[in-house]
Amino acid sequence: MDSRKEFEYWYPLDSRHSAKDLVKNHLTFFIFNHAAIFPKDKWPRQIVVYGYVMYRGQKMSKSLFNVIPVEILAKQLSPDGLRITIALSSEIDQDLDFREETAYTLIEQLRRIHTLILSHKEIIKEYRKKPIPTRISLEDSWIISKIKERLDHAAEMLEGSRIRDAGNTIFYIIEEDIKKYIDILKTKKRYLDEESKVILAHIFDTWIRAMAPYTPFYAEELWSTIGGEGFVVEASWPIIKDEFYSEEALLAMEYIDRLVNDIREIIRVRKKKPREIIVHVVKPGEYRLLWKAIEYIEGNKPMKEYIREVVSEALNKKKAGIIARQVYELASSLPPKIRHIASNVSLDEKGIIKELGVWIEKLVGAPITVYYQGEKDAKIVGREKPSLPLKPAIYIEFYNR
Repeated sequence: MDSRKEFEYWYPLDSRHSAKDLVKNHLTFFIFNHAAIFPKDKWPRQIVVYGYVMYRGQKMSKSLFNVIPVEILAKQLSPDGLRITIALSSEIDQDLDFREETAYTLIEQLRRIHTLILSHKEIIKEYRKKPIPTRISLEDSWIISKIKERLDHAAEMLEGSRIRDAGNTIFYIIEEDIKKYIDILKTKKRYLDEESKVILAHIFDTWIRAMAPYTPFYAEELWSTIGGEGFVVEASWPIIKDEFYSEEALLAMEYIDRLVNDIREIIRVRKKKPREIIVHVVKPGEYRLLWKAIEYIEGNKPMKEYIREVVSEALNKKKAGIIARQVYELASSLPPKIRHIASNVSLDEKGIIKELGVWIEKLVGAPITVYYQGEKDAKIVGREKPSLPLKPAIYIEFYNR
């Protein structure tokens, strides 16, 4: 009876991990034996095959004197330093090329994160249990939604044993998101106002819990510092509620990022200092062409059919054809996630630019003025350009020197 209980506890096997050289023998017979002996509900759920561990491009071998015991590396790099190096050096199905310089780079990244979190530790302690405000700014809504996306992606990657992808998201990409958010707050002179304190506290609390599977000792020390209850390794995986997720905020920040990149590219090409940036945007109700283009793209319909439909409904068919092509190409260039969001969201582009105007001005190095296309007294420099959804017309007035 005890043997039966033990068997029922361990079976079915959730995930068998082994080296790739065993696929043609041991692992194949592993499947055969289970299929022959056990009912289907006791068959293995998953087999994960991983690559070899190499050292500086060479296979580890005693004859090459390049085998390094794990306990020596743990003392040299710390247990967490070794764990994160192994986890982020390659995906599980690839050969892992171990290099000390990679380890030291990752350890330095841990130090940067540690410094960032400790600089906010008192705020995290005080505000991590307070509810997120119902009325928040665009940048607040964006960072909450972006962190939710990052965590959902990391969880999906971990479920699929994509350890490196998830780790890069947690230790690098999330850090960049948080630094961007803090930069916006400081530029708008609202860094550490009451709303941002609550949001930062929630984000840091969430971030530490996401680090725990990779760097348990490191995460435990941070967890204790911010007043976390119990052990972080026993805490649940961080989940941000759907009610705080805003597709509109994500699309708005994507819009701002693209606008800034376009302005910077014009400045780079002209090689002059900008005096003023003038932007003409479409009105919120003028997204129909973009929605239609996305519908065609998602349905794998060719651009020529989209252009034909747009032109058939227009009075100025030549102009409509040019704009239709530009809108279709714009929709095609959007990342799939953003394109999906843009298929049913209409932004107030003028309002968004005004809300983040001071931050945009900091990034491009010049004051920015925004108008709706066709707005009375709208300033134009040079030849008039069409404004498209998510692609405003940009005019730049430069200094002569």
